[in-house]
Amino acid sequence: MAGTPLENFTDFVKFTGPAYYTDAGTFLNEAVQQTYSLPRFLKGKDYDKVIQSGATIKDDVMFDEARSFARYNPNEEFTWQQPQVATEMEIRWRFATDHMSWTDQEIELNMPGGMTDAYANVQYKKLRKKIEQRMWTSVINGMEAELWASPHGATNEAGMEQSDGKQVYSIPAYITEDTTNFHPQGWTTIMGIDPATETKWRNQTSLYNFDAPFVLGSLDSGSLIQSFDDIALKVMFVPPD
Repeated sequence: MAGTPLENFTDFVKFTGPAYYTDAGTFLNEAVQQTYSLPRFLKGKDYDKVIQSGATIKDDVMFDEARSFARYNPNEEFTWQQPQVATEMEIRWRFATDHMSWTDQEIELNMPGGMTDAYANVQYKKLRKKIEQRMWTSVINGMEAELWASPHGATNEAGMEQSDGKQVYSIPAYITEDTTNFHPQGWTTIMGIDPATETKWRNQTSLYNFDAPFVLGSLDSGSLIQSFDDIALKVMFVPPD
């Protein structure tokens, strides 16, 4: 005998609530991403690196030491120099917002008359937790998406580089394969400095033969493995200690 499916017992279904695998105050959040880059920039940072003030974010960069080192003979006269070597970089502040809200009806319908204060507090906590979880998921996913947003084009250049823009600099804004201007398409400066003219304001690049990626050749036209070896040397900086 095949039997009768449980849902056919309509009275039973009407008077029996569902069984949740998790507790009533928990719901599965499938809106999160599998991995995040944001913690790499925030974890372990002192508060003064995360929360700052000021009109803009500025720093001074020295691209050339204007070398004044020289040998001399005894009693030789000197003309002392004071080279001006600082170049100022500038990043404008960007602001973001998110929100959460609820209605009186939601509160009232989740807290019918006659319930105890303890039960009302539990119901309010459950409702608030759901609302807050949605908002914080939105904040984190939104910030994560900005980290990898495309920088190409005049619209993105205006949004990231210009003073009246709203976008933060994405990671790809600093990484380009353009070996002529060394900045994303549509840009002229990065943080106020032009890498086309300032060679030390460029990200490192190492090219390989796309049609034959595993065939040995000269640097910047050889194999993919050669290119990896080359870029490893280009990004390795050893201090004079």
